[in-house]
Amino acid sequence: MNRRYRATVVGLLTVAVVLTGCHAPAHLGVGTTVVGVHGSCDTSSVVEVGAALPLSGALAELGHAELTGIELGVSQVNRTGGVLSAHHCLELLYKDDRSNPAVDNQALLDLANRERVTLVVGPFVALDDPANGTNLGSLGVTATSFSSTLDTFAPRTYPYTFPIGSSVAAQAQVVATYAARHQWQRVAALSSGSASSAEGEAAFIAAGRRAGLAVTAIRRPFSTSSKATAALNAVRAAHADALVVVGTGSLGPLLNARATLHRTIPVVASDATQVPKVPGRELVGVAVVVPGALATARSVPAAVASFRARVLQTLHRRVLDGALTPYAQGYDAIEVFAGAVNGVNADDPGSLRTYLENANYQGILGSYNFTSGAHTGLAGSQLTVVPLGSFSNGVFVTKRAGSSS
Repeated sequence: MNRRYRATVVGLLTVAVVLTGCHAPAHLGVGTTVVGVHGSCDTSSVVEVGAALPLSGALAELGHAELTGIELGVSQVNRTGGVLSAHHCLELLYKDDRSNPAVDNQALLDLANRERVTLVVGPFVALDDPANGTNLGSLGVTATSFSSTLDTFAPRTYPYTFPIGSSVAAQAQVVATYAARHQWQRVAALSSGSASSAEGEAAFIAAGRRAGLAVTAIRRPFSTSSKATAALNAVRAAHADALVVVGTGSLGPLLNARATLHRTIPVVASDATQVPKVPGRELVGVAVVVPGALATARSVPAAVASFRARVLQTLHRRVLDGALTPYAQGYDAIEVFAGAVNGVNADDPGSLRTYLENANYQGILGSYNFTSGAHTGLAGSQLTVVPLGSFSNGVFVTKRAGSSS
């Protein structure tokens, strides 16, 4: 049975599988969508790319943006001759993890172990449950991850994972430097309770203390209006000069509650992947950490503008509602992988790891740095803090150079 037919059949089956020594419930079985190949590559031979994405559930908007970016990346590679000296096409297989860590864990395991893809890519939602970390660290295939979880940046535990983004530690340091520059003395760190936000909280407390800040941890969810109100009341009781939101999660409910309560406390978020759609008055005093490539004082860089145009054309829109970040992450994930495959003319994990750890890649979001000691991805030096109100058509347009503050 050839690889493409096998992947299609196995991927469409819903099966019960073994997970960490126990039989997983059948509801964890995840169907696979296989995208047809086309381009100037050899369509009779494929290298399979597997994606596990939150295409439904709480993170659905993010997942669909990442999928669009991945599809654009695959299309670009195939349109320009595919991979390897034999010009194989990339074939995309993707699964909907339903924004559920257990389902995502199973989806990633199945892509690697049952469907035998050469690359797995996704936000690694599974890591919101720390118990899944060991599984994903030993997948045995090349992975390009959108996760900011610290372990995914450590080759000793994730030897074949190459982050397309920045770690929570890098984000925390950027926020701490920003807070110190604004001469805040007492800062509240709000985390949602997920594993990634707990890591972000710890990283910010450490970075904040190094910067001379007194940091109070506020461990409360803020996903609904009532929860966000309770969280803000806890922040007020801490007498903080500013609020730092660490980890993932939409800022929408928090900013709505902040406006309803007539609070003016400055807010800085470490992750702007999901830019909230809220009235402009709610954005006053709110800032976010973004890749520097997506923050501009004048014209949008040519590479970013060109990619944004392709995204808008694909979506049949004139303006991008959300940030360009998840689209660019998906695209960069494929380009990093394809560049390595073509650079070494091989697609096995060992060869790709050796290549990537000795050659940086310049993507839409910035320059990705990987060494044998650290898979840094986007370093803190490539991140910046910008006003959320400066968001415009997918990028952040800050004040013009030379203008007054």
